[in-house]
Amino acid sequence: MTIKILQIIRGLDIGGDSGGAELFGVKLARELNKIPDCEVWICAFYSVGTKTEKEWQRKLISEGINTFFVSEWEGYNNLRKFVNGIRNLLSEISGFRPDVCHSHFQLGTLAAIIIKFIGRTQTAYRTSHIRKEWNQGRWTWLLSPLFMKLIFPKYLDGEIGVSQAVCNYLIERRPGKIDKSKIHLIYNGIDIEHIQKMGQESFTSQDEILFNQSEHIIGCIGRLAEQKGYPYLIQALDGVIQQIPDCELHIVGDGELRSELEQMVMDQRLSKHVKFLGLRNNVHSLMKHWDIFVLPSLWEGFPTVIMEAMIAGVPVIATDIPGTNELVIDNQTGILVPPGDVQTLTNAIIKLFHRPDLQRDLAKNASIRVNNFSMETIAQDYYQLFKNNLK
Repeated sequence: MTIKILQIIRGLDIGGDSGGAELFGVKLARELNKIPDCEVWICAFYSVGTKTEKEWQRKLISEGINTFFVSEWEGYNNLRKFVNGIRNLLSEISGFRPDVCHSHFQLGTLAAIIIKFIGRTQTAYRTSHIRKEWNQGRWTWLLSPLFMKLIFPKYLDGEIGVSQAVCNYLIERRPGKIDKSKIHLIYNGIDIEHIQKMGQESFTSQDEILFNQSEHIIGCIGRLAEQKGYPYLIQALDGVIQQIPDCELHIVGDGELRSELEQMVMDQRLSKHVKFLGLRNNVHSLMKHWDIFVLPSLWEGFPTVIMEAMIAGVPVIATDIPGTNELVIDNQTGILVPPGDVQTLTNAIIKLFHRPDLQRDLAKNASIRVNNFSMETIAQDYYQLFKNNLK
């Protein structure tokens, strides 16, 4: 029997308007689609009209995964655009009739529940990628307790947490009756072989020049948003260059805080030390030329970007926050620092630059640990969960 699975993600402008949750949804869809008795579609709910999202849509369709948009992005919790999206979504899937609707963002989860409620799917699930949900937009004060604590636990067939910290958050929600048997821990996964292959690709002559300018390069990847804690890393760099004058920080990604961060760099007279590289399609090639990878996030779920750095053999410094600290073992597979602590982050970076032996040990241990999170294994866990709950 073929299992028809609809993956619902917020968008496909990955690295810009969309982030890790959307990228994971795409990777999971790809892996599930390799299973002989699975047929997978992707609904990227909101379009923002970028070249990146069009490239992703083309690529996924070429791989045999029907991928479509149902609404245009006009801000968080826009009711009119959401209702319009629901209408278009129901039209798109009228001939598909999915057995499983699986969402990776909050309003997408509501869409999955509606689809189940009107009998267009047998089961509805969501993956919770982070503990801090519904943190932006109008009506957040109402939507968070109403959906997260009352509607989602009651009407979903299962909620998957990408880390134990996220699962604990789901179990401890109040008010509302939480059925613990509906909460499942399935870690974020990563396609190790694919990442290794991408890391071997060459890059442009312009990138060659970029890496010839310094022997001490810090790299980071992520959406330029409050969650990622970039201001603390930029402040830490000011202290690092006092001891390592040629140190550079390479930031890959885009987002709503870009202009603010660029202004911060100029105000602190760090322009020659900080490179904003924007959205890139060769990040894994770039990674292999970084000396240290830093993720200064204030909150996370289970960050796959750290796994990508581990695969690339780059030693990691990250914040000691739930989810991240399940992946990074302090002083074994990376270094953990308190979130928002500029001085400790500064000291950790300087220490790692001065200790090539520690860099090698951390990278070696991390490359072994990351094998526990292969995308193939994670997809099989989802497949078994979906299959077991179908009638």
